Amino acid sequence: VFFTEAVPWKQLVCKGVSEKCHGNQAAAKFVGRTAELGPVPCGIGLLAIECDDISSCSSTPRSVVDGSGRSGRSLLEFLTYVGSLSFSDRPSWLLIECVAALGKTRTSVSERGTKVVAERLEDLGYLGSWKFLNSRRFKLPQTRPRVYGVFIKMKTFRHLDHEQTTKIWAFVERCQQSSTESLSALWSRAGLMDQAHVGKSRQRQQTQQGRRRKWADDHQQFQEKHNVTDAEIKQATLLAQLEQAGPQVSLSEREHRASILALAVQMRANNLDTDCLVANVGDSINRIRFRSYIHPCLLPQKKYLYLFQGKASTTCTPSLAMSLQGFGPVEMKKFGLDKLSQKQCQDLCGNAFSANVLYSIMLAVLLYSA
Repeated sequence: VFFTEAVPWKQLVCKGVSEKCHGNQAAAKFVGRTAELGPVPCGIGLLAIECDDISSCSSTPRSVVDGSGRSGRSLLEFLTYVGSLSFSDRPSWLLIECVAALGKTRTSVSERGTKVVAERLEDLGYLGSWKFLNSRRFKLPQTRPRVYGVFIKMKTFRHLDHEQTTKIWAFVERCQQSSTESLSALWSRAGLMDQAHVGKSRQRQQTQQGRRRKWADDHQQFQEKHNVTDAEIKQATLLAQLEQAGPQVSLSEREHRASILALAVQMRANNLDTDCLVANVGDSINRIRFRSYIHPCLLPQKKYLYLFQGKASTTCTPSLAMSLQGFGPVEMKKFGLDKLSQKQCQDLCGNAFSANVLYSIMLAVLLYSA
């Protein structure tokens, strides 16, 4: 198990999971130390390419093989390690995951990352292909598009390797579902509105009057554009409840007012399940969207407003964060993740691939690798 996290508590999580996964056979190493590691018996290698320099949100876009960035540095070290092994000692399969931007042509660096990585792997003796997959097609009520790659160590006849990967993607396609679990059921199971997790009042004061006037003007323009009246807000039960809940949840004045106005407009036009709503309230008022059935892509630093059966909360519980990634209480306890705080769970799950997707790919590889 290679990991490059520099944050101490994440290092401990990585080590703990490594030990739970038969740690006597796993090797936990920080980036820059793989030279100390000899051949490790491994049939299937899993690689998550770091998104720091690849994501569309990155402020430091670099090539996926640029060693000056975190993404390229850790990827190149992994490839160097695999290349240092004899061909017979290299993993038979490689499963790779990264943000969707890896599979798109990024004009900032003039490359399509999947093509570059595939060429490097072919130099090491691997042949494979990529697929865009979204967690919402695997029963998880969350939109999380990612690119996944399956690569097989080449044998004598390349067409046989192509047939193997084709069969794997066909199996993964059969694992996809037309419907997801409902958010309502997921939230009930995850204890979303447990009193222990409902956010306490932490109203933040605006210190810059200029900034306050800016968002207030934006809200005024939005209200006039959509003809939202205060009387309309008070007449709608859900909007009135949200207006009263402002001091009870950790919403700033801007976030609170934007949530009310955005929801008022959506309630007119959309068929929302008003008993079960979620929105990313950190965005500007024109980008706030309430959803009843699909959770927005969970991110580490984003704030979400949950409205569930008349109650409001901005706390994504540890169970909810893990459930959105496909981990249940059994997995959390087995791998020692049940002691993590809400903030830690959202941080871990906020940039992670979805377990259900990987389970499907892993099962397909196990079935067709004989």
